[in-house]
Amino acid sequence: MFNYNYVNKTITKIADRIIELRNLKYKEYLLWDIVDKKRPISGWGHGIMGIVEALTLAYEITNNKEYLNIAIESYQFEHDVYSEKLKTW
Repeated sequence: MFNYNYVNKTITKIADRIIELRNLKYKEYLLWDIVDKKRPISGWGHGIMGIVEALTLAYEITNNKEYLNIAIESYQFEHDVYSEKLKTW
């Protein structure tokens, strides 16, 4: 049987830990130093977009607006570093 409360608690613990690990100040953003480079890494597979996705899904499951707000702030970083000229991050 599917235990929604267990899933909700587990997702909450994971999302809270992700947020707790934001320790990199970059311009006006508070982000993650994912690969210990002292700078944020963009992209989906190894960058901030993967975290945006995780927090967005956590919001959808838990309805915790903090997750969505941090995801939106972090997405803004990705948007800001995208180069229209190069068509890449």
